[in-house]
Amino acid sequence: MINKSFRYAFASLLLVATAAAHEHVYSVTILGVLPGGSISDAYAINASGEVAGYSQTGGGPNHAFLFRHGTMIDLGTLGGAGSVGQGINDSGQVTGYSDTSNGPEHAFIYSRGTMIDLGTLGGGSWGYGINARGQVAGFSSTVDGPRHAFLYSHGTMTDLGTLGGVESLGLGINASGQVTGYANTSDGARRAFLYSHGTMTDLGTLAGAAFANHSEGWAINDCGQVTGVGDMADGEHAFLYGQGTVTDLGALGAGRSYGMAINSSGQVVGSSEMGDGDEPHAFLYDGRSMKDLNLLIDPNDPSYGFVTLVWAFGINDGGWIVGGGDDARASGPRAFLLKPLFPLSQPGDHQPGHQGQRSGGGSGDDEHWGETCAPSERHDDEGHGHAGQDDDDRDGHARDEDGRSGHGGRDR
Repeated sequence: MINKSFRYAFASLLLVATAAAHEHVYSVTILGVLPGGSISDAYAINASGEVAGYSQTGGGPNHAFLFRHGTMIDLGTLGGAGSVGQGINDSGQVTGYSDTSNGPEHAFIYSRGTMIDLGTLGGGSWGYGINARGQVAGFSSTVDGPRHAFLYSHGTMTDLGTLGGVESLGLGINASGQVTGYANTSDGARRAFLYSHGTMTDLGTLAGAAFANHSEGWAINDCGQVTGVGDMADGEHAFLYGQGTVTDLGALGAGRSYGMAINSSGQVVGSSEMGDGDEPHAFLYDGRSMKDLNLLIDPNDPSYGFVTLVWAFGINDGGWIVGGGDDARASGPRAFLLKPLFPLSQPGDHQPGHQGQRSGGGSGDDEHWGETCAPSERHDDEGHGHAGQDDDDRDGHARDEDGRSGHGGRDR
């Protein structure tokens, strides 16, 4: 088993070559916690580097936060004890979910200092992604009990249905209002879906074999590319879906991997098990290979050697990455922000989160990697929506409030 000291020594050597090639090297900002808290996680980042997530508070419950201009702002609740921020758009509007005064969690939009209750389809509701139009993707318990994906737009929460089965969850939304998530089929399988123009489409699975009945869509970019997780013979792997093809992104070790977010250039971030019994590591898939973000921290950064980046949950078009990890200097897990020290090695001059696009499919050797979608390539669902993202284990697969449990997700 490779120990951590060896990994960091290896990282120093790797970064010399990496910097010379102007590849990915990152500074680390630990976002801290709300007053009195000891745990935080960051789930989404917008074009200007504003971050949404949650932090433990002095009273114990977790509260949604907006990190802006170096300050973590407590967004409060809908009258209950706790809340979690899951998505943020370029206007700084945050979506997530909150306890209410009468019990059940409800999806919300936080805008201009006010947390707005989005209502439900009959039970509780949870918001996961929000686009520039203020449209929200999420899921809600229905009157009959099962959870269904929803699209909230212009004051109305619309039930997106299922793939013929009982449940569905909406986890990501793009600029055109396309929604991804996962839904049950009539035979009980769980499949990633793309909802567009009123139709929910099954995106299939990675392996296409009899055992590969499971896939989940976690995020979608403005080209309609989806990342998530799907069955493989040796466990679940992160995938990239584009132009009708599901591509296996592999893993950092012998274990599972999870694709959690994708930007307009098709860069994917998530987490991968290392196969050595240690905690999983956050990764970046840059169109060529999956890279351990822990090996890409600038050796001169004050946090170098102290932090372990466990989960990466969000990435903007400037390549800024947020997530959660461990800090040996702190009393609990901490939200982090990574900023690249060199310009991204892709066509175009993207600012930190400017809405760029990537044309082409999921292949790492695609000659068009990093190019932007022309307007004609965008899928505009008029009246349906704009941009997106997702909590503890809906079925054990979402990310939970400590960012660690479940199997690769942001949980309630």
